[in-house]
Amino acid sequence: MKKTRTHATQIHEQKLMNVADEKIQTQVSPKHNGATNVAVEQIWNRFSAQLGQFIRARVAHPATAEDILHDVFLRFQSRLDEFRNPAKIRGWLFLVARNAIIDHWLARVITLGGELKFRQRTLDLAKLQSGDAVLDVGCGTGTLLIEAAKRIGPSGSTHGVDRSAQMLAHARRKAAAQGVTANFVEGSADRLAFPHASFDVVFCTLMLHHLPAPMQMATIAEMRRVLRPGGRIIIVDMQGSSKMSALFSPIGLVHLFRARATLPDWQKIEELLRQQGVHLASRSPIWGETACALVGRIALPPTVG
Repeated sequence: MKKTRTHATQIHEQKLMNVADEKIQTQVSPKHNGATNVAVEQIWNRFSAQLGQFIRARVAHPATAEDILHDVFLRFQSRLDEFRNPAKIRGWLFLVARNAIIDHWLARVITLGGELKFRQRTLDLAKLQSGDAVLDVGCGTGTLLIEAAKRIGPSGSTHGVDRSAQMLAHARRKAAAQGVTANFVEGSADRLAFPHASFDVVFCTLMLHHLPAPMQMATIAEMRRVLRPGGRIIIVDMQGSSKMSALFSPIGLVHLFRARATLPDWQKIEELLRQQGVHLASRSPIWGETACALVGRIALPPTVG
């Protein structure tokens, strides 16, 4: 009798799973492309708790675990249209999570704390000043933005945008724990919910390569739109290189070796920014030949008299 009840329970649970899978199948159908954002959130909400438990069981540091979960979300978001079978979505998500965990431990062995230096160099490029209004596009768990807030002081303002509500919730907790005031907003990088000319500095670091090429360009156009005259735009991301040292650098291994990355087309990015009135101050390697940093500025209007 006990076996019968157990079997019946398994059948009931499988039926519930089938119903849920049918709903997901409808969500990812090409006929429902207009509801892509809803589909992303609904499917992610179904699996994110399980993924979070899977990652936290293998990565002790909470912030790092949240960063890994965020990376999985970005990859899922950029590839939703490829999936038609709900079972494959779940399997792929856990495969990406497993690989990201391996990447994390690999990066720790290779960098020996190099991530902190990388972040500080990125902030240095912006020449942050007291009172600046700063935006971080694709902020994740807010590590870079929190450090920026410390540099600009209480007279400035910091805003972070990300598609993952879970990441933003963790970012808010991190900021509160460090006594930092920062605003974290859920939204898409290619449709920023801010007025024109809202910020003195706009960052986008190691996020573009997770997005398809058209979305990359739309994101950069939005970053320019919200930048004030005299403002600075800082884009840090992957670049192609034939050197073996670049392929096996820490960032190269972590962000390219296991990811189906879309390398930014830096020439097109520069052309777009020039067309929109951005003076390109520099574009140079920031970690060997693997990643580069683009710094752009908008000229101040001429003074009258």
